[in-house]
Amino acid sequence: MTTPRDQAIEPTGPGLGPSVSARRGALSQGQAPVIAAVAVGGALGAAARYGASQLAEDGARFLAAANVTAGVGAGLGAAFAGAAFARAVWA
Repeated sequence: MTTPRDQAIEPTGPGLGPSVSARRGALSQGQAPVIAAVAVGGALGAAARYGASQLAEDGARFLAAANVTAGVGAGLGAAFAGAAFARAVWA
């Protein structure tokens, strides 16, 4: 006798929580903007790293260092701005 995959991972019954797939469905709702923002940030970061590596190879090490420093500063600024926005919205 075989059991369904959800029951094999997590037993279900009276008094037990929802199955794994049901929880995953609930968690994924409303996360699309966050996933999109992370994807865009990753793409921009990859482009910036590529540009910095090209500058470093061409001998423009100061510009490469400035690019990396500005990228780190922008990332930290975005993180703090996002945290402040989240506190303002959900506080």
